[in-house]
Amino acid sequence: MINHLTKNGISYCIRQVDENDAEQLIAYSKNVFASTNQLLTTPEEYNISVADEKVWINNIRKSKNSELLIATLDHQVIGFLFFIGQQKAKNAHVGELGINVHPGYQAMGIGRALMETLIKWVNNHNVIEKIVLEVFATNHNAIKLYYSLGFKEEGRFVKAIKQKNGEYVDVIQMYLFGAKG
Repeated sequence: MINHLTKNGISYCIRQVDENDAEQLIAYSKNVFASTNQLLTTPEEYNISVADEKVWINNIRKSKNSELLIATLDHQVIGFLFFIGQQKAKNAHVGELGINVHPGYQAMGIGRALMETLIKWVNNHNVIEKIVLEVFATNHNAIKLYYSLGFKEEGRFVKAIKQKNGEYVDVIQMYLFGAKG
């Protein structure tokens, strides 16, 4: 567990997820999915049981090249990051992340702190060399954060997303090599 301060001085912590977080993580995810159109999953598609969430958490925790992190404030989840390492021998050095921050806590440095915690973990890891992520081209704040952390654009999936209003959105794939990459 690592304590941090938001840009306006609120104390929160970042720690690994465990199965006891399953119910709260589901509620948090439902809230986040309902609050934005910048994520792939819609609220209607997110129907996971607490038991299934616990299995998912435990499977990720058993993986040597994957990580789950949450930011909490007063024992409530305010940010979530998952990093899933590839499982085949030829690409086990690569992992993909997903990250989101509660709408009420965005632009306070929490996403940056989660990302920096992951990057530190990757730099101390003996297998992972490359972090990849995908981001909607319309998510300008996230893209700005990723560039500021050293990520580079690797590719673009044109019209990969079709929003409910019919608008198409490109998806940008970005990468960062860790200290060993």
